[in-house]
Amino acid sequence: MVPSTSETTPPQDWLTHDQDFQTPPAHRTRVRYMSLADEEAVCGQDRGRIQSLSGFRFRKASAMSLPDVTWTRPLRAVGEVSIVHVDLGTDERNETAALVWLDSPERQRWERYRNPRARREFALCRAALRSHLCDRLGCSNDRLAFGKRAHGKPFAVVDETEVSYGFNVSHGGRHGLIGFLADPMLGVDIEERIPRSDVDGIGAYVFGHRERSVLAAAEGHRKLDVFYRMWTLKEALIKALGTGFSCNPATFEVPREMLDGARSGRLRLHFAPSGTWNLVDIGEAEFAAAVAYRAEAD
Repeated sequence: MVPSTSETTPPQDWLTHDQDFQTPPAHRTRVRYMSLADEEAVCGQDRGRIQSLSGFRFRKASAMSLPDVTWTRPLRAVGEVSIVHVDLGTDERNETAALVWLDSPERQRWERYRNPRARREFALCRAALRSHLCDRLGCSNDRLAFGKRAHGKPFAVVDETEVSYGFNVSHGGRHGLIGFLADPMLGVDIEERIPRSDVDGIGAYVFGHRERSVLAAAEGHRKLDVFYRMWTLKEALIKALGTGFSCNPATFEVPREMLDGARSGRLRLHFAPSGTWNLVDIGEAEFAAAVAYRAEAD
C-alpha cells in the first residue's frame, strides 16, 4: 500500500490495503493512503464470476477435503523470520481452491469486495495464511480463526483462544508476502515498482529530511527504486508496531547505513517502548519488499 497525494482527507473508516488498519484522525494530512489497485480501477460486482464460484463459497470443507495451496513458495529466511511468496496472478483454479479454505465471515468479506482483483488477492493470501498457520500451529483449519487489535492488526485464534504467534501479510500487484515469527511484533511490505510521477510530492509528507534528500538526488529509474525501497521499509516497521498510521511515517527515518545502500540495519524509535528494531530490504527485480521485527527476536 503506497500513499498518494490528495486534497481529500481520508475518512475515519478508511482502511489500508494490507491489514485493515483504520486510519485514525490523529494523522490527518493531505496524504491519502490507498492501494495501487484502488488507484488503477474499480470494477463492478462481477456477479457472473461470483455465481460461478458459489458452489465452493458455501461449502463447509473438512480437513480431509481441503485442496492443496499450490500458489505459494518459500522466499527466504531473515533471522528467525520465515517469508513466503504468494503468486497473485489470475488463475481461476487457484481462486476456486482458495475459497474452500475460507470460513463463513471470510467468504462474506470476499463477496463484499467490488474489485475482482481485490477479491482474488484476499482469497489467495488468506487461504495461504490459513494453510501455513495450520502447519505451524498444529491445528486443523476449522479450529483456526482471527481477531483484530485496536488498529486492525490481526492475530490468530485457535479453539477460541488467542495464540501468541506472529504473522504479517502484504500484497502488491502480482505478488504477496507472508512473514512468520514466534514474536507477534512483525511486519512485511511488498510493492511492485509501478511508474509514478508524484514520488517527490508523496515524499514530502512521508519521508524525513535525510530521506527526502536521498530521493531528490536520485534520477530516472533509480528515483522510483529509491522511493519504493524507503517506503516498504517504513511501512513494514509501522505494521510491526501495530499502530496503523497513528504513527506518522515522517517522524522516523530509515537507518543511515540503509540510506547509503546497506540491505539491513537497526533502528531505535524514541516514541516506541519496544526496544531496537531490525529492518531488512528483501526486494528483488520484480518488486520492492521489506521485513521489520524486534531485535530481541533474533
